Amino acid sequence: MKQKTIATLALMFALLVFPMVNADVVFPTVTNVYFEQDGQAYNESIEFTVNGYGYSYPVGPPVEKKQGTYTPEVVFSFSALYNNYGEKIYENYYMNYDHIDYYEVEGKTSDGETFLIKNLEDIPLECTWLEEIDESQTDDRGDPIMQTCELRFNLDDADWNFTPPVPEPQGFWNKILYFFKSIFGGKSVR
Repeated sequence: MKQKTIATLALMFALLVFPMVNADVVFPTVTNVYFEQDGQAYNESIEFTVNGYGYSYPVGPPVEKKQGTYTPEVVFSFSALYNNYGEKIYENYYMNYDHIDYYEVEGKTSDGETFLIKNLEDIPLECTWLEEIDESQTDDRGDPIMQTCELRFNLDDADWNFTPPVPEPQGFWNKILYFFKSIFGGKSVR
């Protein structure tokens, strides 16, 4: 009877702890990125950033907040350089403990044009797990690749010549300096 109780307690402990530990697993990922415009492959360089807006919550089960009770902020972000159609990037898409309301993609082309693709409900990402892990395929840290993904963006949906907002200065003295520079015509402090 005592062994059954110990085994039952051990099983209950494993069932409670394993989902939390399992939720933090990071899968090294290679992603093929595709930008398209006018139904064609876009083969020029783009520096781009994907931002996920929402809120973070503590380790554990998801925390639901009602819309309007918080201001969405960037809780997930990654940047990459795209050189041609099908460019490979290494991003693990770790979004645990984040609730994301929407995504935005900011970019700058090789000829200096800027764009913003906004209000994406999800990033257009499709992933498949590798059946057999090829030890020779590794991410930028040397970890074996465990999944491959495709990320597709349509530049026809972009707002062109987008100017990113200047972030407000942080810290007391930077705010004072920013105030005086704005009064006397100086450039904003970043």
